[in-house]
Amino acid sequence: MIWVVGDIHGMFDPLKTLLNRIKMDIYSSENIKNAKIIFLGDYIDHGESSKEVIDLLLELKEEFDVVFLAGNHEDLLLQYVNESDLFKTYGNVWFKDNGAKETIVSLSPIKNLCMKNFSGRDGQNIKWNNLKIENKYLEFFNKLKYSHIEQIGTGEEVFKFVFTHAGINPEKDIDKQLDVKNYDDFHSYLKNNKEWIENSIIWMRNMPERPIENYIFINGHTPTIGIDKYCSCIGNYDVQSGKPFFNFGSKEAFYNRNGSYYYFSNVNKEDLISINIDTGAILGKYLTAIKIPDNLIEERKIQVIQVPTSGIRRSGYCKIENYYIKVPYCSTS
Repeated sequence: MIWVVGDIHGMFDPLKTLLNRIKMDIYSSENIKNAKIIFLGDYIDHGESSKEVIDLLLELKEEFDVVFLAGNHEDLLLQYVNESDLFKTYGNVWFKDNGAKETIVSLSPIKNLCMKNFSGRDGQNIKWNNLKIENKYLEFFNKLKYSHIEQIGTGEEVFKFVFTHAGINPEKDIDKQLDVKNYDDFHSYLKNNKEWIENSIIWMRNMPERPIENYIFINGHTPTIGIDKYCSCIGNYDVQSGKPFFNFGSKEAFYNRNGSYYYFSNVNKEDLISINIDTGAILGKYLTAIKIPDNLIEERKIQVIQVPTSGIRRSGYCKIENYYIKVPYCSTS
């Protein structure tokens, strides 16, 4: 079985509750050894407990087979640590309402940091090494993967899942995008292919609207309350529901939710293009995990666990494409 966890953003208590429920499910299973937990990135920023979140994930690594993917927020942090040219011109938005202050205050043992230095983009003048942050946290960020693939089934009946933080760019070579495995790979790919970062696997917001090489893409990044801005085929999905978004290639392909399970036995697997599980945890909605069972071929159902979050970590007017909407939602969340 594979459990997949969406964007956490420094919210320790909801994550702990979610992981306890996942552990209960795994330990009650007959196939514990095959259990895997995949995290889609954005562990840090906005929430007040980035340090505690990472500590909990490092503990979990000692207990289960886990995959930690990088989100755009971790990439911004690594740009900052590496003092990259891209950070100077773009990534410094991390210090402008993108959660750098909350993360640094959480990770750094220096408790008398001058908060005025973290306003706007001025924080780029504060060096990482001066923050006295333990090496284990930087090691965690440096080891993050940028893509991951899993396959369930054999022969003609196969589900091929691609896990990335954000969407895939259907206009670019898919294999090249999925060859990106770490920070260096990612930034080399951007440079060599002259790719703008917001069209990449950690930033892309548009949902694919057709099947791509028989893959099913699982991602977070774009809160589902705004998913109709990036995908026209939403079927019977309620964008205000706070539920994960199952993206079908046909407007006639409806999915059926029954309790904590989503069934898609009424459609071919080729109709299911992607699943977005960023259900707006930082917007006061839910932290979400989905379970892909070993017998998915037979059962055609995916289990969902959600933990409500209290309070909005991000708010205000945020520009989305060519208009403004008054929702707690930003283009870099």
